[in-house]
Amino acid sequence: MNPKLKLWLQEHMGVAEDASADEFSNALGKALATGKLTGEKYADLLRDPKAEQASEIKSLLTDLAAGIKSLPEQLAGLMTKTTPEPVAEPKAAPVAVAEPVVEPKAAPTAPKKRSLFADMFAKMGTDGAAMDVSTFDAHKQYATTKSALRFATTDKHSRPHPMGGQQVRDGDRSLDDQSELDKAACGVWAKFLLHSQKVSGIPASMRMTDHDWQMLDYMSNDMKWSGCLRGDGTETEGVIGVRGRLLSTNEKAALLDDATSDGLEIAPIVFDDAIITVPYLYGEFFPYVTVVPITRGRRIEGGAIGQVTGSSGGADATDIPLFDSTSQVSAFDTTIFGWNGAIEIGLDFLSDSPINVGAIITQMYGEALMAWLDEQIVMGDGSTEPEGIVEKSGTTSVSHGSIAPTLSAYVNMVAGIAKNEKATVPAERIMFGGNETSYYRARQIATGVTGDTRLVFGDDIESYSVLGHRYGINNTMPNTKLFFACMPRYRMYRRLGLSMRASTEGKTLIRLNQMLLTARARFGGQLERGACAVYVSTAQA
Repeated sequence: MNPKLKLWLQEHMGVAEDASADEFSNALGKALATGKLTGEKYADLLRDPKAEQASEIKSLLTDLAAGIKSLPEQLAGLMTKTTPEPVAEPKAAPVAVAEPVVEPKAAPTAPKKRSLFADMFAKMGTDGAAMDVSTFDAHKQYATTKSALRFATTDKHSRPHPMGGQQVRDGDRSLDDQSELDKAACGVWAKFLLHSQKVSGIPASMRMTDHDWQMLDYMSNDMKWSGCLRGDGTETEGVIGVRGRLLSTNEKAALLDDATSDGLEIAPIVFDDAIITVPYLYGEFFPYVTVVPITRGRRIEGGAIGQVTGSSGGADATDIPLFDSTSQVSAFDTTIFGWNGAIEIGLDFLSDSPINVGAIITQMYGEALMAWLDEQIVMGDGSTEPEGIVEKSGTTSVSHGSIAPTLSAYVNMVAGIAKNEKATVPAERIMFGGNETSYYRARQIATGVTGDTRLVFGDDIESYSVLGHRYGINNTMPNTKLFFACMPRYRMYRRLGLSMRASTEGKTLIRLNQMLLTARARFGGQLERGACAVYVSTAQA
């Protein structure tokens, strides 16, 4: 980086005169990514007149050396050259002849000098072939091959996954495995968040490079984003909602110019998908509910429409009874709540392999989010967190009498949901829910015939199913509580855009040489109506 380029960065990018080389490099990358510094201007700033003059002199000296090297061969050729001797003729008397006037020779014209680049291009074209000059952008270094993301054949407990092999969907989107380019974009975005939050003391491997700035420029122009700019996703004036689309010119400027306030609530959609994929693939309950992605708002105001009724009759001169629609349409309002996670990472560990560490962190946050989502779907209180199935008012209640479970008790749970509620729902998404103890108690139910110890539900105890329906496990539920529900009737609203923050400040983190990384996601959910579930609160303690 020469003095001309440093002076330009000081004048146009606000870099201090005594700034470090890394600060000058970061400012240069940002200037190129945002278009403040064009390629032509950049080349002009890098041009060194002295270097060009030196290269031209070097070229002349090279040509001169080649000429000197071939001079002995030329002289030897002249010395060995022979010609036939002329035939002798009688000499005539000498005649005086006027000597010709010798005109002075003109001074040789110096060859026109060419720059080093002109000479290089001229040599490249000597064979008559067309010269192909192209650029190699940062994002072109990564493969873009993808394949459909499908549910694993087994869950994290090595049990058969009931949705194994099916393609994963996020609302109305089908999800794919991440390509090399997607993974690289996730890594660049994680580094950019550290840069935008001005985290101090981060390892050199996690700092933005020219390659990263080029990748960020590609991401802001050619990749889809999700979340919101200029705000936290509420109805605050000026908030820009983004859901799975490219950014406009103004939105790109808002993202790059002031990421501390504008960029934390938005992320490349591949980054957001990387976190949510883990709950989809390994969740006990989350993969079976209906997920509705949203980009803004802390409260979703919707409505539920009940069934209409008719009556028999219809004789002449008889009024048709009017249907009372007073209570047909009811409010279906859902509040969005936050989920927060935090993890401390050693800086030395982070510097060893930032790409692998990033993948591990993504997996860890995904699993932590999975556990929280499953707990909310089942046990959420509805006031400080999404409303769980067991907290929904209006569900059908079945008593187990606080005694050991029986076959009839479980049959009554299945019968508690009307056939019309189950008719349009796939069987694998109608399921029981309880903890491990409740499940094994159900599987221990014997036939009841004297001397017959065979199990009513069969010997495939590890299948986690009862009466042909899957049995989901959540160990935050007490032994006394169970449920049976049509899971697609549970509607989960997911705020797109994962908020990430990082810090190395504070005496504890500094002394331990660690970074604190936090993540924030937002969800809201509840059952569409109580008739979609059966609830037991009197199971065996």
